Amino acid sequence: PSITIRNVTLRNGSVANSGGALLVFNDLALSNVRFENNKATAGSGGAVWDQGKNNLTLDRVVFLGNTASNQGGALLFRGATGSIKNSFFANNTSGGAGAALVANLATSNLTFVNSTFTDAFKNPKEALLLTGSATLQNNIFHNFKTGFTVTGGTAVTVNEDYNLFAANDIDPQ
Repeated sequence: PSITIRNVTLRNGSVANSGGALLVFNDLALSNVRFENNKATAGSGGAVWDQGKNNLTLDRVVFLGNTASNQGGALLFRGATGSIKNSFFANNTSGGAGAALVANLATSNLTFVNSTFTDAFKNPKEALLLTGSATLQNNIFHNFKTGFTVTGGTAVTVNEDYNLFAANDIDPQ
């Protein structure tokens, strides 16, 4: 079964483990959803932990001020495929990698289109940590250590086109 959530705000959730607002083990589709100030106090995915060999679809989703003590300040994705479009990630923090998002499965394949990743303060982490393949097109990465970091060796490919990298410590050339 799949889960679809539309037109809602999930605010001030706090869990001692992972997924401050949502912990999901199925296909997940979010549209016009806002996550504000959610916390995973001893885990990953400050707002959302998406676990399993599933699909993730985000369209017009806002992640604002979410925190994870481990990885993925806003979102930790351990699924198969994902699409993130027209979404906004701002002022999310993590104690580990991926201030905004961690895609933490070598077989993941994510597409990011027309989305913004920003921080009002200089964030010492990368916006995205990608361990699987990804396509990034028409996105903005602002005020991080770097826009994204890729791990996983030669099997991982990242295609990126028409992205803006601004005020990061390390910007692609």
